[in-house]
Order: sequence, then C-alpha cells, then structure tokens
Amino acid sequence: MKSKSTKIVSILLTVLVLVGILGAFSVMTSAADPTATLSFANKAQRTTFTTSQQIWEQNGIKLTNDKASSSNNVADYAGPARFYAGSKITIEMPGKLISKIVFDCNSASYATSMKNSIGTITTGTVTVSSDKVTVVLNSPVESFVVAKMSAQVRMDSLTVSYTEASTDTPTCEHKNTSTVDNGSGTHKIVCDDCEAVVRTEAHKNTAPVDAGNGSHKVECTVCHAVTEEKHINKATCIDKEKHSVECSVCGLVAEEAHNSDTVCTICGWVAPGHSFALKLTFDNITKRTEFTTTKQVWEENGIVLTNDKASSSSNIGDYINPARFYKSSKVTIAFPGMTSISFDCNGSEYSTALKSSITSGTVTVSGNTVTVTFSAPVDSFTVSLTEGKVFVNSITVYGSAPADCTHENTTCVDNGNGTHKVLCSECEEVITAEEAHTSTLKCDKCDYVAPLRFSAWSLSLQDNIAINFAIKADLFAGLYSAPSVTFTIGERTVVVSEFDSEKYEGYYTFTLHDIAPHQMGVNVGATITATCGGESVTASTKASIKAYCMQLLADEGQSAVAKTLIVDLLNYGAASQTYVGATDTLVNADLTDAQKAFGTQGDVTLNNVADANYQTVENATVTWKGAALTLIDTVEMNFYFEAQSAEGLLVKITTDKGKTYTVTEFTNGGEGVYVANFNVFSACQMSEVVYVTVCDTEGNAVSNTYRYSIESYAAAKMADENANLATLVVAMMKYGNSAKNYLA
Repeated sequence: MKSKSTKIVSILLTVLVLVGILGAFSVMTSAADPTATLSFANKAQRTTFTTSQQIWEQNGIKLTNDKASSSNNVADYAGPARFYAGSKITIEMPGKLISKIVFDCNSASYATSMKNSIGTITTGTVTVSSDKVTVVLNSPVESFVVAKMSAQVRMDSLTVSYTEASTDTPTCEHKNTSTVDNGSGTHKIVCDDCEAVVRTEAHKNTAPVDAGNGSHKVECTVCHAVTEEKHINKATCIDKEKHSVECSVCGLVAEEAHNSDTVCTICGWVAPGHSFALKLTFDNITKRTEFTTTKQVWEENGIVLTNDKASSSSNIGDYINPARFYKSSKVTIAFPGMTSISFDCNGSEYSTALKSSITSGTVTVSGNTVTVTFSAPVDSFTVSLTEGKVFVNSITVYGSAPADCTHENTTCVDNGNGTHKVLCSECEEVITAEEAHTSTLKCDKCDYVAPLRFSAWSLSLQDNIAINFAIKADLFAGLYSAPSVTFTIGERTVVVSEFDSEKYEGYYTFTLHDIAPHQMGVNVGATITATCGGESVTASTKASIKAYCMQLLADEGQSAVAKTLIVDLLNYGAASQTYVGATDTLVNADLTDAQKAFGTQGDVTLNNVADANYQTVENATVTWKGAALTLIDTVEMNFYFEAQSAEGLLVKITTDKGKTYTVTEFTNGGEGVYVANFNVFSACQMSEVVYVTVCDTEGNAVSNTYRYSIESYAAAKMADENANLATLVVAMMKYGNSAKNYLA
C-alpha cells in the first residue's frame, strides 16, 4: 500500500505531465501562422499589366506572372485569372516568410494542372483536394516560385499562411542595390548587403532599333538587358515585281521582290490571269500582328483578318490554334479579288453558328467547313457573329486575278503643276505619271483651265495716290471675256470695267484712283469677274499701300533715292492719319531705325509765291477771294472768285512749264463766290507755279492773274497754330520733293 507522500508525489507528477501536455498544446495553438488572401475576382488588385507580365497585390501578398517561355501573351482576365503553359509564377510577402499556400482553382482539372506544374518539392508537400492545391513548406521561405506552368490554370484566389520575418538581426535598409535581369521581360532589384530581392519590375525599354538581321532589339534603361525579337512585318504590294514590308514594332520599312512569279505568299500579289487558293492559319502567335482586348489582326499570305470586339460582352481572347471569335464581335477578311472563302471551324457547333451569322453570298457547309461564295469578286468580306462564338482553325480564300488590262480607254487628271497624269479608265493604272498640258491656257486632254487670278500690283503717284492690279492679258485670248474689277476700300466700292493694256506689257491693268493719304494702311480688296464657257468666274485678292511700300523697302535692289521716296510717302500717310484722327495704327510705325534714316531729315525751306494781283487788268468784273488746298482726299488747289454770275466764264490755268488747262465747271460757294478746282498735278509738281485768270467765253481776261503753288500753301501753314496741319504740310512737301528727285 502506497504511502500518503507517495500519492502526493504521484499527483504532482500527474499534474506536471498534464501541465506539460497542456503547455505543449498551448504553444502549438499560439504558434499557428496567420493567413492572408489574394483574390482574382476583379482587376482592382492587379497593379501591373503588360502582354509579358502581370502583378497582383492584396493583403501583403504579391504574385508576379511572367510570360517566360509561353507561346501566349499574358492575358487580360479576372474572375478567374489565367496563367498559361510555359509562364512563370512567383509568390512573395515582403517582410514576411511563407509557410503554406492554398491555391483555389476554378475547377478540379485546373487544380490537377496546378499540382503538375508545381511537381514534387523536397522542401515540403503538395496535395490536391477537389479544386484546391495546398503546398505546405518544411520551413518558411521568402518566396515560392512555379518556374514553368505545365498547362493553363484558371485561379479564383490563393491564401498564404505566413510568419513574421526574424527580428533577431538588424533590419537591412537596402541602401546598396543592383539590378539583375530575370530573362523574362523583367528585372529584380537585389540588396548588395543582405541579398534580399527588394522588388521585381518590368523592363523600362528604349525604343526598338533595327538589328539588321530581320529582328529589332530593345535595351532596358535600368538593368541594360538587351532583348532581341523578330520583326512583326506587314507587307504591302507595290507593283508586279516587289512589295514593301513595315515592322509594326520598330517601324523599319524595306522593299523586296515577290517570292513567286505567280502568287507572293508574303503580300498576296497574284500574277494577272492566275488563280489562287491562299490559307491563313492560327497556329502561331507571330501571325497576329496586332492585339488588344478590343481588336486582333492576323496576317498571312497577304490575307488580313481583323476581329473587332464591336458590341460583344467578352474581350478579344488571347488564343491560338484555334482562334476564338466571340458572339456579337465582327470579323473582316481582306484580300483583292476573292470569289469564295472557306472557314475550317473547330467543331460542328461553331460551323452552325457561323453559317447562321452570314447574311451575304451563297453559304454551304461540309462537315466543319463553311464556304461563302460571291456572285462577283470582292476585296473585303465582313460577318457579325450574331448566333454565338466561333472557333476557327484556318481560312482559305479563292479567286483569280484578272488578266493584264490592255488600257484601250484612258482619261487624264490634272496634277496641278502644269502636267496631267494618264490613267486607264478600266483598271485605273497610271500609264503616264506626268504629261504636259496641250496649252498653258486650256488643256484639250484634261479639265485644266488656267485660273483667273491677279498676277501683280503697283502704285501710281500722279495727280492722286492710286493702286493698280494687273492680270495676264493672254487669259482673255479666247478663254475669259468681259472682265471687270470691283474695288473696296473702307466703305467705298468702285466698279472698274476699263483697263489699260499698255501700262505693263502683256497685262490688263485695272486702277483704283483717289486713295486718300490717311488710307495707306487700309486693305484694298479687288475682285475680278469674267465669263468663261458661258459661266461667270471670279477671283479676289487684297493689298495695301503700306504693304507694297514695306515690300519695296525690304528689296535690296531698290536705290536709296527710291527708299527715300517710300519712307517720305509713309511719313506723309502717318501725318495725314493724325490730321484726320485715324491714329489706331500709323503706317510708319513698323519702320526700323535703318529704314527711318532713308527719310528726308531736318527742316525744309518753303517759298510762298502767292499773289492775287500778279497781273492786273482794267475794269475787272471778277475779283479773287483767295486760294487753298484740299488735303483729306487728294492734293487739290481751289481758287475762289467773286462774280455776279459764273455763266459765260471759264478759268484758264497756265503752268510755269507752259502748259495750259481750262476749268469750265465751278462749285457754288454762296453769296456770289465760286470755286475752281484744279487737281492734275502729280506728287513731283508741288513746287510748280501756276497762273490763274478768269476769262469770258472769247478768252478775254475779266480778272487779275493769280500766281500760286501747292508749296505756297504749305509755306503759309507750316507754322499754323494747328500743329497737326503744320506737320502734315511739311511731310507733304518732303514727299513731293523726294518724288521730284526720284524722277529727276
């Protein structure tokens, strides 16, 4: 019989054992690793996406899927995500260690593919239960890698069990790093001190550059890895002998000969009269020259197939062998001269859906092959897949290129450069690229007619300021007729039907007279109207006196005397603007200092020869009341006389050069005063003296003789209390003197 002390020891031992057991159980429970889940239900968790890489991140988990050796691009899918055969998957939790991963696949078959992709691992165990694959690791790791997927896997989510990274050693700050190419369109940033992978990122590539060997290359600006890939060329037929190819990635364009003298399998050229049966297969990704989620383009043997998402609810699928075209998407096939197209579908349900979607041509079905035959050759055929998705292995187009055209009928089209091109009316081939027109006025072969337009313009500085617009006279030699020009300046409109054919040889010149000095900066519009072939034709242009003057000043071939005249003219115009209050933009405002220097400098000396009684007569019945100038429009001398009546009177004006003018019409100034206007002097005649006498109809003087000149008026006003008038008359005389010097 055991003693009481023995029982106590036994109890203590039992308690200790229980405590040990319970303690062990307690440790196991508290050490259970926390978990985190990454869902592929939507794209909000996808932080990076290209056709070569996608990265998903959620709850501290980071999954990187690289295209690696896969023949398929990384796919734009969520709910579930898709990982293709040959691609690579890396799972990591920065700052934590992974102890267990549960892959929630989209079906049991994808779970089997996932287990096969992981294979047998010596660092843990892999088990499958229905659609879930569980990886339990012997010891926690920084990352778990599936180096190569054996088959496609579709995944809904994954759950990671993890432990916190050990804090026994100081945390590395990763101050020193290096980049290492991953060989899959990505590189990793590695800490030089602790060798930890700081992050993995896609290459940041330079623009593609032709490598000169049928490929192009790019270089990552971060890790400097150079990647080389074959050109993705699109071929375009040029003529019977060659085609051009352009790489859609690097843009390289080259010309090369057709690879056959009957049917070129690169660009699809077919020799005239030759039949063709050309195939486009979907067995290689290199035949797909363009791909997005809304459009894919396939090209082979010159056939171009374009699949647009259109109104489909599904994105364009990243598939080959067969290609997949979804319901409500649109498929267009292009090749010149197709008489029929055969679709080799991937199953009877697809051939049925395709046949029901085709609405043009004659459709027949044989097995899985759908053939559409056209009543006449077509260059393009489009079908909208209204009845369901269609999987296609290949298509074949049939036809026959037309025989060489004999070009019996031709037409000519104006090139716009004095020539026309000769085209075949049947096939539209260019027979002659440039052939001279039969005439410079009107071509007998094409519709070219010499355009009605002004050829030149100039100024006239005679009794007033005038602008001339010239048009070639030969346009009116049997082509145009009945020309007239409508001039507009400000609110003034003048129609001129008369022209001068002698002012400039070979030109008809239309002139607008009486341009006021203050209007030198105003554009003069000129519209010519003429008749051609029974129809009215018009042409317009515009110019200003200022623009013409600035053009002459910029001409290095103009003499200094000519430039003085031009600058003095602009200064005169500016003074006239100031005088009438039109000072918004003075016409001399744009003159450079060098150009201003050409103008007449300093003061001018003016002579006043005005004398109302230069010569007297006895018993004069007409009395002079004075003389003045009109300066607003043109420079005009006005002579005022008093008489009982102007009937039977005339005014004789004789210049000191011996020329005589007669004025017979007068302006009534009121109270027995009449005005004789005289405006025949040019700019260079401002200092010329005139002698003015009122005579009866028989030529007898009935007034004294009035001696006067434009300069006399300017001399009287150059110190006028109206400063603007004083400035104007001085500028006018400088302009008159420079005009006189120019003509000397």
